[in-house]
Amino acid sequence: MLDSTPIPHLHKPGEGGVLDNGNMLSLRDQEAKLDQIQKDNFGLKLKIHYLEEALRKTGTQFQQATLKEN
Repeated sequence: MLDSTPIPHLHKPGEGGVLDNGNMLSLRDQEAKLDQIQKDNFGLKLKIHYLEEALRKTGTQFQQATLKEN
């Protein structure tokens, strides 16, 4: 007898899910979590921008010092 494709298990309310360590989140909690993730993402993008800008400025100064030395 051939094995068939397994039927996916559908989560029932209160049974647990894939969000928040196995607990189902309400729509309000999901929105709050998404909002927090978006704020964290924005903060990281801003940090990357300023670090790249500082690296660009430092790199230019380092290159100029190297050229003067040579």
